[in-house]
Amino acid sequence: METPEGRAYHEISDRKTYVEMRKSLFGKQSELQEKARVGIATVSRLERTPGWRVLQKVAERIQVAFEQRAREKGKLPVGAFPALFKAADPQPSKAPSYSWRQITAAAEKVGKFTKDFQPDAIVTFSGHSSLFASLVLVRSFQEDELLNMPVYLAQQRKWKRSSRSGDPPRLLGFTTHEGDGIAVLMPEALAQLAEADPERKKKFVVLDDSITSGVVPPVVREYFGETLRYPPENIKIACGVYYDVVLRARAPDCWAIKTKSKSFRMPWGPQLYFGELD
Repeated sequence: METPEGRAYHEISDRKTYVEMRKSLFGKQSELQEKARVGIATVSRLERTPGWRVLQKVAERIQVAFEQRAREKGKLPVGAFPALFKAADPQPSKAPSYSWRQITAAAEKVGKFTKDFQPDAIVTFSGHSSLFASLVLVRSFQEDELLNMPVYLAQQRKWKRSSRSGDPPRLLGFTTHEGDGIAVLMPEALAQLAEADPERKKKFVVLDDSITSGVVPPVVREYFGETLRYPPENIKIACGVYYDVVLRARAPDCWAIKTKSKSFRMPWGPQLYFGELD
């Protein structure tokens, strides 16, 4: 099956057989993830979600990983190795497009959550995310609250550690924190703020316009928890549109719109997707 963008998608031929073979050859899902060089969310969704589709190149990497592991373990079947994937049927549903009215309503819902939490500062990301964060603030905060709320701007870079990727992205005034297919650059001012808060009482809300792959929240939570030593209850992550992900650590604490499609349009254009395109 080819999408309008010309990308072929595949799905598992027989989910029961696939899971049995994965357990026999790899044991843990993480072992298959490392061998096939795909995201752990991809591996998990393939087994948990009937009809889950992946790009043809991802299916091919997983197929090769199965065959290589079977060869290593001396478990190659007689005859041809079974085809684990088949071409996926076209999806009739059109990728949703959210209007300014819908996103403004989403910003108001996220704004209520933010105000109720009473953060000492807002953290967002340059580009799409900061547009939504600004909408949250102007639609939900009074003028004095808006003007006195500290807002820290972080950066996101598509980057995956490998022998060919080189050093992770660096930027003066920021510290780099690696995730699954992403590098998040956090402003050094946040560390300075933490130094002035020895009892770690300050609270933060991280605002994003959308969360689709879910690779950013774990990096943010680890940064605040492990690097700055803030308790997890002091950090909340909220977004306008959320595409349901498998792993709990990747989910936001608040969202306004839950979508069933990883591809959608915001008023300012297509959503950004970080991490592996599965």
